[in-house]
Amino acid sequence: MEYTRFYAHCGRTWADYKSAICEDRCPFCGAEVAPYASMDTRGEIFLHISSRFVPEGGWPAGVAAVEDLPGWPKTVVPVVC
Repeated sequence: MEYTRFYAHCGRTWADYKSAICEDRCPFCGAEVAPYASMDTRGEIFLHISSRFVPEGGWPAGVAAVEDLPGWPKTVVPVVC
């Protein structure tokens, strides 16, 4: 199954598309970063962090929490690791 993985680091966000939920390198500083959420091909969202999560470097301007990201769905499935 393919996943869209969502990341936040260095005050920015990005997404990539892979067949596994794993870490990625920050395109801005090169640090390894775990995704804060992923979405499967059915559109089901899996949240990998608590809603109080703040990424290193903070969120982009105008975003106070993951729920404030543009297009973020109002319902997600928590993932317990």
